[in-house]
Amino acid sequence: LILSYLIAGLPVLVKTWKNLLARKLFDENSLMTIATISAIIIGKTVEAVAVMLLYAVGELLQHTAANSSKKAIKNLINELPEFGNLLVDGKELRIHVGEISIGNKLIVKTGERVPVDGTVEEGRAMLDMSSLTGESIPVEVEKGNEVLSGSINKNGVLIIVAKRRASDSAFQRVVDLTASASKKKSKTELTLRRFAEVYTPLVVFLAAAVALVPPLFMGAPLLEWTYRALVLLVISCPCAMLISVPLTYFSGIGALSKIGVLMKDVHVLEAAAKVSTVVFDKTGTLTSGLLKVKSISSFNGYDDAEIIHMATLLAKNSNHPVANAIKEMHSQELEENQVSDFQEFPGFGIVGKIGERHVVLGNATHLERLGVACNIRSSDSTTAYLAIDSEIAAVINLSDSIREDARGAIDTLRRIGIDEIIMLTGDKKPVAENVAEQIGVDRVFAEVLPEGKLTVVEKLHRRRHNSDERRVMFVGDGINDAPSIVRSDVGVAMGGLGSDAATEAADVVIADDSPSKAAIVIVHARKTRRIVLQNILFTIGAKAVFLVLGSIGIATMWQAVFADVGVTLIAILNAFRAFKLNDHSN
Repeated sequence: LILSYLIAGLPVLVKTWKNLLARKLFDENSLMTIATISAIIIGKTVEAVAVMLLYAVGELLQHTAANSSKKAIKNLINELPEFGNLLVDGKELRIHVGEISIGNKLIVKTGERVPVDGTVEEGRAMLDMSSLTGESIPVEVEKGNEVLSGSINKNGVLIIVAKRRASDSAFQRVVDLTASASKKKSKTELTLRRFAEVYTPLVVFLAAAVALVPPLFMGAPLLEWTYRALVLLVISCPCAMLISVPLTYFSGIGALSKIGVLMKDVHVLEAAAKVSTVVFDKTGTLTSGLLKVKSISSFNGYDDAEIIHMATLLAKNSNHPVANAIKEMHSQELEENQVSDFQEFPGFGIVGKIGERHVVLGNATHLERLGVACNIRSSDSTTAYLAIDSEIAAVINLSDSIREDARGAIDTLRRIGIDEIIMLTGDKKPVAENVAEQIGVDRVFAEVLPEGKLTVVEKLHRRRHNSDERRVMFVGDGINDAPSIVRSDVGVAMGGLGSDAATEAADVVIADDSPSKAAIVIVHARKTRRIVLQNILFTIGAKAVFLVLGSIGIATMWQAVFADVGVTLIAILNAFRAFKLNDHSN
C-alpha cells in the first residue's frame, strides 16, 4: 500500500517538497500531502492511497481539459504559412516566409495559403478566409485587391506583391493576439489566487484546531478528531475555483476566435460583460464605407471631364473613403507626380497644386476655412466640394450603403438590454439621421470630427459616476477612431487585421466587417461571466455542505475526495460551455 501511495502521490509529494524549499508552505499540494501522510500515521493507509490516486486522476483530467481548450491556438499555429513561391525573373523559387521582403512578387496557386499580406498584381481567385474571419463563404479577389496571409486560394492563380513581412502579417496577428490573451489572468482569477494565499494556511490551522482542541480540552478521542481534521483538509482544497475560472475565460476567448473575433486581454471579456452603452462610428462600421459617386454638378464654366480629372488627381494622394470613391471615377491610369504641396486635414479635406492651379477638395467647412466662399449646399447625401483657384468648381454627391447585418446588430443589442445605442459620424445631419432611422439607434451625433467623437466618449464615461457595471463600448474602423477606441472601456476595431493602428489601439479586433459580432462579444462575455459565477457559487456551496458534514463526523475521506475532485470535474465540464457560442449569437 505504501508503494502504491508513493507511485500515485509522487508528483504531489515532489511539488510539496519544491514549495517547501521555495518557502511556499501552503497550497493544494501541501494540503493533500499533510492530509494523506497524517491518514497513514493514524492507520488509514487505504484511504490515503485512494485520495492520492483520485487526486492524480483529477489532475490528469484537468490537464486534458486545459490542453483541449488550447487546441484552438495549436491549430492556428499549425496553419501558419511556412513557405512562399517567390517570382524572380519569371522563375519560381520556394522560400521560407521569413525570407520574404516587402515588395517581393509571389505566386499563389490553387490550394496554397497566401504567405504574407499583399496586393494582387495579376489574376483572379476565390479565397477561403475562414481561419481569419470565421466566415465560410469564399471571397473573390482580383487585381488591386488586398489579400491577407493565411487565406487559402480555392481556384485560380494569383501574383501578389508583398505588403508586410510574415512577422507583421494578418495571420500572425491572429495567433499572437489569441495566445497573448490566453496567458493573461482575469481580475476574478487574480482575486481568487490572493484569496487562496490566505485561505489555505487558515484551513491548515483550523484543521489543527479541530484535531487538537476537543481531545485536549473536552477529553474527546484523538484519532477520531484527527480523522475529521484530515477530512476537512481534503474537502478544503481550492482546486475547483483555481482551475475552472481561468479555463472558463480561456474557453470564452477561444470560442470568439473561431468566428474571427480576437481579444487582447482576458480583462476585456470581463469588461464586455458589463457594457451598458454601445457607440458606433457610422462610415465603415454600420455602413460599408464604400462610397460611390452619385452625381456631379459643375459650376463657373468647368465641364465634368475637367472636374473628374482634377478631383481624381488630388484624391489619388489620400486613402479617405470619399477620396477612394472619387478615384474610381477615372477609368484610366492616373499620371504620377502631378500634385505638389499636398496636405490632408483629417475630418475636413485635402488641398494641393496641380500645375499652377490651387485645388481644394473637402467639406464646406474645409473650403470656408481656406477662404473659399461656399454658397452651394447639398443636404440629402454625403457631399464633397471641389474648388479651383478659390472658386467653387463642382459639388460631388456620394452615397453609402448600410451593412446587411447592421440592423440585426442593433436589434440584438436592444434585446439583451443595452441601455443606449449611439451613432457618431462626420456626415451632415440629414444623412446621419436617415441612416439612424433605418437601423434604429437611440441617438445620433452628426458632423463630429475625430476629437469630437472622443469628447462624446469621455462624457459617457463621466455619466457612469464610476459605476463598474456600466461600461462603454466603442466600435469603429480602428484608424480615424483610434482615440475613441483607446478611451472607451471596450474598444472594438472592425476589419482591423490589415491595420497596425487597429491592432494597437483596440481591445477587440473583428477580422471582417460584421457589426453584429460586436453584439456577439457582449452576449458571449455575459455567458462566460455567468459560468464563472456558477462555478464559484457551486464550489463554495458544495464544499460548505461537506465541511459541515466533515466537522460533525458524518463525511468520510471518500466523500471528501468527491468534494474535492468531483466538484472540480463538474466545474471543469461547466467551464467548457463557454467554448460554444449560443445558436442565436452565432
